[in-house]
Amino acid sequence: MDPESLQLSPEEWAVFQDRDFLPLKQQVWAKLEGRLALLHQALWAEVSQDAHLPAVVRQGRGKRSRGENYQAFPYRVLDCPSVLEKEDWFLFRALIMWGHSLSFHFILKGRFQASFAPTLWEKRHQLSSGWMLHLGEDPWRWIQGEEKEVSLAQMEASHETAPLLSRPHIKLSRYLPLNSYAKLGQQGLKSWQEIRSVLGSQA
Repeated sequence: MDPESLQLSPEEWAVFQDRDFLPLKQQVWAKLEGRLALLHQALWAEVSQDAHLPAVVRQGRGKRSRGENYQAFPYRVLDCPSVLEKEDWFLFRALIMWGHSLSFHFILKGRFQASFAPTLWEKRHQLSSGWMLHLGEDPWRWIQGEEKEVSLAQMEASHETAPLLSRPHIKLSRYLPLNSYAKLGQQGLKSWQEIRSVLGSQA
């Protein structure tokens, strides 16, 4: 490796010397993680008492997690409800991606997809226009625009649920700007309630 290529650029050098940014970053995350914790409580209170959801969905308390390098950006995650078995997924995720967005995602796969897709497709127009259907093959892509998405509510009517049942998974996503952070709990609960309203009863 050429030693010259390892020289810091002026921008890199400025960041390397900055003693203020990292403490501020930790303060930001502490406050946002507190908001995720409150959302976790609110979601769990609804999910655990929802007798029309499968028992395995109601029994999992979900979890919060973090990372520092998704496409070089740090993030924080809340999964609740969360069932991630080998072939069967039922996941609602709230995600804060540094520098990008707040987002809410709902993923179905396997037996949950087979059970819920017909009702979801029938009631898709009840979802707000912000919900997008992920058309890519990898459900673990989280930055808006990484893969093709279309508005689920605006998809043409069909006589069957093939657009959802034929896919390897269903992933719906809703994105909000970072300046909506103060409404994270309100928007997160609203997003789950919208999703729940189009699932029907599968207890």
